[in-house]
Amino acid sequence: MNILHIHSSTRSEGSHSFELAYSLFEQLEEVGLEVQRDTLNLWDVNLPAVDARFLSLKTKAAGGDELTNSERVIWSQVENLIARIKTADAMVWSIPMWNFGAPYIVKQFIDVVTQYGYLFTVNESGYAGLLNDKPTLLALSRGGSYGPGSGAEAYDHQEPYMKGILGFWGIQNITVARREFTMGDPTQANASAQVALDTVKTFAANLADVNHTVLS
Repeated sequence: MNILHIHSSTRSEGSHSFELAYSLFEQLEEVGLEVQRDTLNLWDVNLPAVDARFLSLKTKAAGGDELTNSERVIWSQVENLIARIKTADAMVWSIPMWNFGAPYIVKQFIDVVTQYGYLFTVNESGYAGLLNDKPTLLALSRGGSYGPGSGAEAYDHQEPYMKGILGFWGIQNITVARREFTMGDPTQANASAQVALDTVKTFAANLADVNHTVLS
């Protein structure tokens, strides 16, 4: 099974979201599922700037127009990133909360790869995602709590945004593991961490079951 890990924290060691995502691979190893891990650290990719030049390029590519040599270099990078998403059997995103949302590098990556004819199209019914639905885990960390009943639901621009984008691509099989209170009370933080780990364990078990069914 090929699992794409999209990592957006500026660090790995000490990153709550990274540790949560990494625990998935530990769980899969425990259940004996053979995994090919494709790690995409967004800070190492040197993503193209989504500027006027890029917008002109994507318009040309969508229209099937001839690209210059320099444009082909950039568009090849875009296509390679999209290919890593499309060929993955499952995905895990490790995303910390920055100012109530995802780090800006996540938005830049999404703006680069969300291309017409690749990850979405438009038909008589409107927008349609082009990705086959694949199991996706959102490993989220946040300093506080933003779930139902928290009183801070309106500030959460991390989880709803990611669910919306993935759904736009055609992915509905989304599991969310939230490690909350990372800047709060240690007792609450530990309890939230355990719930998040339990969620990852369930996700791993489901992946193993699906893989066993496919191979049977």
